[in-house]
Amino acid sequence: MITLRENERIVSVFRRHHFVLLVTLIPIVGAFFLVLVVAAIAEVRMPSDFGALKPVVFLGAAFFLHLLWLALFITIADFVLDVWVLTDKRMIMVEQKGLFARMVAELDLDRVQDAGVEVNGIIATFLNFGNVRVHTASEREDFVLAHAARPHEVKDTVMRSCAAFRQAHKI
Repeated sequence: MITLRENERIVSVFRRHHFVLLVTLIPIVGAFFLVLVVAAIAEVRMPSDFGALKPVVFLGAAFFLHLLWLALFITIADFVLDVWVLTDKRMIMVEQKGLFARMVAELDLDRVQDAGVEVNGIIATFLNFGNVRVHTASEREDFVLAHAARPHEVKDTVMRSCAAFRQAHKI
């Protein structure tokens, strides 16, 4: 997935805050329990005249539970596989887009001009997560790590690595 260049070392690896995963999983887990409750109520409350429908209710519930299990897996995989890797020479952004698509972008540290942090809302402030935006010298869009844990530390680490790179290469 990520191949390091010769004499390149990883400085740090950054990920999104775990609260973002929790908020994404709440509707899926809620729907999971809703299907279980509806199936249990249908099992208990269904009149004996409709006994032939009980297997249909069971199969329908099993089908929806499998769909929710798949949604849970995709959500967790997307969270785990989204990563920012900062090396002593470049930044690598890996963004998972679904199960079978991934975007990998690189940015050499000599192209970095500035970095900024956006923390929006009371929850993000208390839990210390936000967006880190790295401005580049190219026409390409900025590198953005959305919902980064400890965004100010991420920005400081990126800027220190850029300064060390420039000093080492006399840029």
